[in-house]
Amino acid sequence: MCFGSEPDDWKITDEIRRGERGAGYLFKQGKARGNWSKRYFVLTDYSLRYYADATRANLKGEIVLVGATCQEKPTYNKKRMYHFAINHPKCTSRMFYAPSKGRKEQWLNRLSEILANIDRSGSIFGTLHKKGGLSKTNWQERW
Repeated sequence: MCFGSEPDDWKITDEIRRGERGAGYLFKQGKARGNWSKRYFVLTDYSLRYYADATRANLKGEIVLVGATCQEKPTYNKKRMYHFAINHPKCTSRMFYAPSKGRKEQWLNRLSEILANIDRSGSIFGTLHKKGGLSKTNWQERW
């Protein structure tokens, strides 16, 4: 993995599988404690999934992209220089950083393309309530 100004010939499409739009490692900031974790991310037409590693065997989470925006964030740490965020009206903001400027730009470009495609598709998004859960009688809000 390249860091800083070293040459980097990585492409966001190098490791994709069928149905994927991008794949590779990023660092994600945790919601609760704010710690940074290295995760393997897979970008699809509607979500950003993250796994423990490139085998994609252990799904750790998924970020819904319908209704989201992405933006570059200013650098505030020399070790974690290449920040960006995915902001979602219901699922909050998630912070990421890439190990190089080129990788950050590839992720931002691909995310922007996908978000623009979602907007053009006229996708409808919002919350719904579903009945179920452990008691089978409670209503739960879902995005």
